[in-house]
Amino acid sequence: MLAVLVVQGVLMLAAFCEGHCPASCRCSDYVHKTFCRGSCDGSLPPDISPQTVDLSAIGYNLTVLRRRDLQGWPGLTDLTLDDNHVFEVEPNTFHDLAGLVTLSLQDNLFERLDRDLLAGCPRLEALHLGQSSALRFPADGSFLNSASLRSLFLENCRKLSTRRDFNSSAVVRVLDMRHFAGLKNLKELSVRNSGIDILEVTVPIESCSLVSFDLRNNFLETIPSGFFMPFLALEVLYLGNNKLEILSVGVFTPLKILKRLFLGSNSLQQLSEGLFEGLTRLELLDLSENNLVRLDAGLFRGLGSLRALLLADNALTSLDGALLVPLKNLESLDLTHNPMETAQASWFSALESLDEVRLTTPCDCALRRLWEDMVTARVRVVASCGAIGELTNDSFSGLSCTSAMTAGALGSSPAVWISVVTSLTLLLAVTGVIAAVVACHRNRRALAVDHGSYHGVSTGDTLVLPSKPCSTRPPSRPPNLQPDED
Repeated sequence: MLAVLVVQGVLMLAAFCEGHCPASCRCSDYVHKTFCRGSCDGSLPPDISPQTVDLSAIGYNLTVLRRRDLQGWPGLTDLTLDDNHVFEVEPNTFHDLAGLVTLSLQDNLFERLDRDLLAGCPRLEALHLGQSSALRFPADGSFLNSASLRSLFLENCRKLSTRRDFNSSAVVRVLDMRHFAGLKNLKELSVRNSGIDILEVTVPIESCSLVSFDLRNNFLETIPSGFFMPFLALEVLYLGNNKLEILSVGVFTPLKILKRLFLGSNSLQQLSEGLFEGLTRLELLDLSENNLVRLDAGLFRGLGSLRALLLADNALTSLDGALLVPLKNLESLDLTHNPMETAQASWFSALESLDEVRLTTPCDCALRRLWEDMVTARVRVVASCGAIGELTNDSFSGLSCTSAMTAGALGSSPAVWISVVTSLTLLLAVTGVIAAVVACHRNRRALAVDHGSYHGVSTGDTLVLPSKPCSTRPPSRPPNLQPDED
């Protein structure tokens, strides 16, 4: 008994020494994690345990970050200071955080960062700067210097680098790879949804260490020839949801070890033969949601490692018989939502590893014959068939081919009826669950209102914190886009 009392006393003393959890925070002494949100008082919460290694402080209207603000937690490995209206970060702010691994400063107002801001963080691997609406790259030289940084996220940063277009005199957003020259070991870079119009490499770069490059949701109309020349280690490239219309042959040739290439949701109408030549390790190619009308027979030459090909939502009416022959390891092919009158089993006969084909065709005997041929080859067919919906191998097995397969004929299939009943049952169950959750939520809101103002409402093991916007914020930059001053 005495031993138990001693242990309890030691634990209580340790908890007292570590300090209590501030009112606007949630704390876990076991993993030394503290999450604080939204007091708008211009400073970090007091009495946070000095043993904290993972600290999140969001919505505190800090405006300026200084070194002394973070000296109370020398063991930090993860630091999140999002949405704090920070418009200035002093150069030595993080110099006492030698163990920092992940830093997030998203949704703040700073325009510039010191090149050596991360000099005191030799272990930093990930930096999140998304939604930094005022952030700009320096007019010359590297954006940041760090030998340890592996991942940099710059999503929704619309003013990184701008200049006037030589032809139209309009202000354009430019991504120049020279700004990342100080990040020698950077593996992952995301500039998604940053309004980028033009890609450039104005300073020769011998090699680039990037493994993943995310350029989705921008305004790129073309890729400059030679742009990817330094990207010898690139394995994943996201170019989806841009305005690409033409891709020149050879633009992807330097990417010898590329494994996944995403070109969906662009305006591509034609792809030249040899465009993908040299991509011998490519495993996934996404060409969906473009305006492709036809594909040249030699387009996929050399893509022997390709396992998934996405061609959905284009304008393809047919495929050349030789088009898919080089794809010996293709396992999945998506042809849905193309205006194909019919599909021929001969298109897929050379695909020894094919496991599944998805397509959209009329519900006729040709579709039934295609399914029979594909089942013989042990290939799963998933067909979107007019108003009837999706047909799979189980649906086809109960059908007989008359002059046309109609909704009535399909209705006689036991497999279809089972599928319909199962879907309706699942829908009713999901509806009931949603209704119960909504009712529970309304009851909890009513209970919170009855208690009046509060610092936090305890609901079981979860602390629901009040959320209110800060009443003041420093003046932001004017919304109009201006070119960089050189």
